[in-house]
Amino acid sequence: MSIALTHQIVVAYLARNQLPADGVAGLLVSVHTALAEVERRLKGADAAGPSLPTQDEVRRSITPEALISFEDGRPYKLLTRHLARRGL
Repeated sequence: MSIALTHQIVVAYLARNQLPADGVAGLLVSVHTALAEVERRLKGADAAGPSLPTQDEVRRSITPEALISFEDGRPYKLLTRHLARRGL
């Protein structure tokens, strides 16, 4: 997948920018390396999975005044408002 994506990115870049012929190989290598690193990090993040909050963290996040979000740390008075801001 990263080879096809590398090709698309380099072709799009060269369509809008001038680059000496001897610089194309370096551009291909750098784009491919960057995409491979992103792909490696994504695979590592998928393997680890999302970290679940502990029972103590959940208890502390629910207060009489507000619900504390795990995503942004902000207090919300209504759960519906929090979910609406997240697009749910």
